[in-house]
Amino acid sequence: MIKNLQIIEVIDSTEELLKKAVQENLSIENQVKIEQPFAIETYTLSHSRGSLLVTPGGGKFKKSDLPHTIIQDHDIQLDIYPVIRNISNQMKPWGYIDFIYDTLVGTEIESRRTERQIYAAGWEAVKEENGIWWFRVSIIIPTERAEKNLLNNQ
Repeated sequence: MIKNLQIIEVIDSTEELLKKAVQENLSIENQVKIEQPFAIETYTLSHSRGSLLVTPGGGKFKKSDLPHTIIQDHDIQLDIYPVIRNISNQMKPWGYIDFIYDTLVGTEIESRRTERQIYAAGWEAVKEENGIWWFRVSIIIPTERAEKNLLNNQ
């Protein structure tokens, strides 16, 4: 069965994976808030340690390798912004880049494509203001998008 994975589903499930990993793998003083911001440009950090902001980063389509079907490969990019206070004797802000990749990369997803795991796409330092560091960490979720008629006939 083919199911078009919706972008909101991808963002919500990524947010849940990160929330669970924060609770299970980070000490109390290094735990951060996971959220979907209204806007990156106007976001103000309110958590005492930091936040991981989960946002859509874009998507790319290409013709699928599956024969005789009207299906496109759909790479959904998510950008996760660690916005972290640099506090002495605690995890460094850039440590959250590895935390995100360790948590998400390799996670299996439901897909007909040969690559069925989340993979890393890159990261960059965005800015630093008053000891608060911003990074952008990008991941790719490889899925597919099928024509509506194909979905209805299964």
